Amino acid sequence: MLCRLSPALLILILTNVGCQNSGESFVLAPVEGRVVLDSTPVPDALVQFSPAKGPSSQGYTDSSGQFTLMATTGKGAVVGPHSVKVTTGLPRPAEVSSSAANEPPKEVPVGNSPPTDYVFEATMNVDNNNNAIELDLNKAKKRKG
Repeated sequence: MLCRLSPALLILILTNVGCQNSGESFVLAPVEGRVVLDSTPVPDALVQFSPAKGPSSQGYTDSSGQFTLMATTGKGAVVGPHSVKVTTGLPRPAEVSSSAANEPPKEVPVGNSPPTDYVFEATMNVDNNNNAIELDLNKAKKRKG
């Protein structure tokens, strides 16, 4: 079994762990989707959904631009409105096999360009049902890192 995890995602997850002990419970709903730019799938992008309250959710796109969100408390994202950011140009998450689980993951560089953030100005709503979301980066505000 292969797992994908990068230091950037690990930091985001660990940052959110401290926010979890407020005694509040949050309902998660499954969120899957695709990231495109000029109708072309965007691989190796970090997708982040951040609700007003509760843990944020993250996921990386695969070679076809598909992603599945995970929160620190489980699969999916908190039901309700979210601010959404997609970051491209990060090192690709390492492929870690169970036999190499005790070795530090190796990142594969994507190039010499700095990471680019795409921030969606409108909030996106996560419903109680399965959520299939297409994120078109042409509709987001681009910020170079």
